[in-house]
Amino acid sequence: KYDPLKYQFRTISNEPANDHSLPDNMVFDIYKCRDGIHYVGTQNKGLAEWNPATNQFQTYSESSKFGSIINTIYDITEDKHNNLWMASWGGLMQLDRKTKSFYFNIEKNLLTAKKLYSIHSLNHSDSLFITGENGPVFFSLRDRQWKPCPENPMQSNAFIGRYIYEDENNILWICTVGAGLIRYDYRNQLFDIIEPVKKYSIYTRHLLPNGNQFWLATDNGI
Repeated sequence: KYDPLKYQFRTISNEPANDHSLPDNMVFDIYKCRDGIHYVGTQNKGLAEWNPATNQFQTYSESSKFGSIINTIYDITEDKHNNLWMASWGGLMQLDRKTKSFYFNIEKNLLTAKKLYSIHSLNHSDSLFITGENGPVFFSLRDRQWKPCPENPMQSNAFIGRYIYEDENNILWICTVGAGLIRYDYRNQLFDIIEPVKKYSIYTRHLLPNGNQFWLATDNGI
């Protein structure tokens, strides 16, 4: 945490004697829900709810079993009913925030449902768009079914999506390892690799919209 008034950084880390401290120092994602509640996704201890005012964390035993592949959470999103959905190394996870219960969708026969990196709740569709080690895939929230993407350059070339942004025109912009930035019009099923970005770097990690421009975090600078 950076305090701009004091020009100081403060770190939050695991305290072995404190059950309410950050459960794992390897943090992959921080997510703020619409109601202001914060969650963190970790490498070894799954999901934790975070109170920034007190720096106390509440862990969920279902997702924090050490050594389990479901405890590595890379990305978090929220659906229209305030449920959390998580992209984990073991597959898709859901937290019902009202009952504090977990739902796991471990689809053994679908490669794109495993080893997940990024997840996004589509703005005008009752579905999730998910990317992982084996390509992109949709998950219908209405019928809880996986929906395949059409033939696409991400899957055929092993490009891995690491971050997803949806613009006001419902176009998905996917930061990838291997192709730089990909534009995906999911309504018309059109994928486009943004070649000027790819020529600069094939590794794009994050995107920040700024008016009609995008700032891209790449392995070759901004």
